[in-house]
Amino acid sequence: MEPMRPVTGKKRKMKEESTDEVFLDDYLGSGSLLDGFDAIVREPDSMFSTHFASNLLEPLDMASEGSEITLSTFNMVGAQDVEMASSSPSGSSSSVPTPQRAALARSVNEYILSEDGEEANKKATHLVSIVGWVDEVEVGMKEIRAFLETSLHSADTVFLNDVMSRILQYLTDVKSHREWLECLYSDTLLAPLGIHKARQLRKDLRTREIQLNAWYNIIVMILKEEDCKSLYAELIIKNQPFPAIVAKGKLLESNPIVVQLVIACEIKIHAVSEVMVECVEMTPASSRSSSQTQPLLELESFYVPLNDLQRGGKILLKFCNGSRKNLYRVRFACKLDYSQNGVRSQTMITSPFSEPFIVITNECQWEESEGALMAEAFFFGIESNSLPWPTIANNIHHNFLRAIRQDQKSPVRWLCRHTLGYIHERFFSSQIMISRQMFEDYWKWFGKALHKLRYQRHVCSLWQSGFIQLAMSRNAVNNALMDKPPGVFMMRFSERNAGAIAISYKTSDPEPENAVRHYLMRAGDTAASKKTLPDFLAENEPLVFILQLLTSPSGTVSRRVYRKDDALEPYYSKRRQVKPSEGYDSRIVVSTNSQAASQVSGMIE
Repeated sequence: MEPMRPVTGKKRKMKEESTDEVFLDDYLGSGSLLDGFDAIVREPDSMFSTHFASNLLEPLDMASEGSEITLSTFNMVGAQDVEMASSSPSGSSSSVPTPQRAALARSVNEYILSEDGEEANKKATHLVSIVGWVDEVEVGMKEIRAFLETSLHSADTVFLNDVMSRILQYLTDVKSHREWLECLYSDTLLAPLGIHKARQLRKDLRTREIQLNAWYNIIVMILKEEDCKSLYAELIIKNQPFPAIVAKGKLLESNPIVVQLVIACEIKIHAVSEVMVECVEMTPASSRSSSQTQPLLELESFYVPLNDLQRGGKILLKFCNGSRKNLYRVRFACKLDYSQNGVRSQTMITSPFSEPFIVITNECQWEESEGALMAEAFFFGIESNSLPWPTIANNIHHNFLRAIRQDQKSPVRWLCRHTLGYIHERFFSSQIMISRQMFEDYWKWFGKALHKLRYQRHVCSLWQSGFIQLAMSRNAVNNALMDKPPGVFMMRFSERNAGAIAISYKTSDPEPENAVRHYLMRAGDTAASKKTLPDFLAENEPLVFILQLLTSPSGTVSRRVYRKDDALEPYYSKRRQVKPSEGYDSRIVVSTNSQAASQVSGMIE
């Protein structure tokens, strides 16, 4: 155990990070809420406002926190002011805050891929309304926290019941929103922004649920006039970059792990140890490529000031060895020196496990590792070992954008509805439920294409520009080129040859069956950075025009033809040119005749 450190550090707000968390279990059904309080009468005109104003607002200076407490905000997010939707994704909230309404106005198609019209609008509207609800509830929770820290023991029973009823309503709303989000994710194809919002909301709702449960339990103990015998403290992973493939020696600072200590207000923390990190191998022994003998982490403990830890402290992990393509998870622990009910104690608290990850030492390990990681992240804990197609599609979409390093909220290009539909039909036989084995079979094709997009020079840029198609049948390619003049070509990933790029081009042959020909790129056609795909295309003079295909968020396909050199010139290798110098010929010209040739032949031994 590391030595205990005193509580130090200035109070400051932590910037919320994005997360890759998957769905978590519903804690509302875990029995943490005690029976007998569910029927508390919720009185709109309660004593809360009067008590709060007279006992808290005047003595409490919130300027250092950078926020202003207002009673209207707390009352605004109560049950009587928030119209809840049904647990079905078709439900919608009629009240959308102005900033969220403005964001929604730009395009419903930025949130929803699979539907058009009124149904998609309802889903997008309700998704945005939950974002606004989370922001508003955060203000209400700050006021509850301030009350619990200053006036908990001076408040009367009626007032405590009123506060607890607010907490119960928040918990009920959290459960309703989480159920709706889970239903949305499993039956609707979402656009990248919709996927990002849904995943971010799950994380936000989970964090608030833990804090609300801690507050609820402490108020119950006070109302029952019992001493709090249990320690209401949890260490949670608020944000994490996992599931992900991690490169050996790379510091995880762009999307760090954020660990948060959630405690009830009755507990006084005197000191906290360094946060310790434990790596646990999750790959079954029978499936391991080899055993890990060297430590993965460069550092196994981190000092995080208590103030930061309670708001969310960043843990910058760095892995000094590879995991030999085996799956790992991390969890965190720290020792608390605290007082509760006048009794001073020490205890160790441990976080849940993180999502899985694999540490690789070179890019050759990426394809196999990414496939194993995605299968584990998608199907972990699923008893039936199968998931609805929309869930698989949304997860594939999210991991695809992450793998090619695009912004999850506003990527340059993403998988359109047509592409996902083709993948569903071609590789999953349009099945409603997708098994783990079906996904692993699909990865044998998709993994090689994704590896080339991620690592081969210029391929991802050409895909983003619409000059390479990820999933497109040969028949669709023939139809796209049939009415084009000779010399027009396009590129796509081959269906039958995983990871290979096919060049389809229009010929001058009058026979329809020969009008469009297909060339499969060979290993020797390119040579890493010395000869790239654009360089190969530049050398093939019969390829004159390149066809660009792009799909808008609304599903409209645009087809444009460009001169090959105009479109690809920025990608051509810039070979060093030697400038002509005085006294030298600009080119080599040798004129020979038969007499000269005979003279030379006589000189050759």
